[in-house]
Amino acid sequence: MTPADLATLTNQGIDASDISEFRFFTNQFETDTSGIDVVVSTDTEWLNGITNWQLAFNITTTEVVDRDPTLFDNDRVLLIQDGTPGTRWNFTANHNINQWRLLARINYYGDFYDNEAGGCFDDALLLDLEAAYTLDENMTFTVGARNVADEQGCSTSSCGTTPPSALGLPYSQFSPFGFNGAFYYARFTYNLD
Repeated sequence: MTPADLATLTNQGIDASDISEFRFFTNQFETDTSGIDVVVSTDTEWLNGITNWQLAFNITTTEVVDRDPTLFDNDRVLLIQDGTPGTRWNFTANHNINQWRLLARINYYGDFYDNEAGGCFDDALLLDLEAAYTLDENMTFTVGARNVADEQGCSTSSCGTTPPSALGLPYSQFSPFGFNGAFYYARFTYNLD
């Protein structure tokens, strides 16, 4: 903050003696966003049970069409346009047979831009698995795993230009599927009447 900025704030009755920087929101850019969402679901009787199949698909594009280049540099524009995957989909099969429920899901995330790591990070395909057994109408035991293949995404040293030691992160902190890898769980559900 310049001495002139401090004088302006002081003249407005604001004690700015301990302010070194501040942030505020502004509408100094315009974007154009378009996309499509498709969800398809159907059931199939087979393998002595019923499988519910579901596909959820999304494509979204965002373009900065007007901006003040003194406030929004090219790096900020890339973050707004490509900071989240432009394409994402998942395909789920949920099979019910007697007291068992078996689920498999494939998740796809397109590539994305991380301004802090300074690079474009690759797309990723993840697999989730779950099995549940209903003991009676009130009790269900469930075990499962998210991201079974332990996908963590492209490392900051491979996809980014900022050295990972500068961030302290081996993977992008903006990863849409996280960077912790596989997650295993067990759950017991009891419904009170």
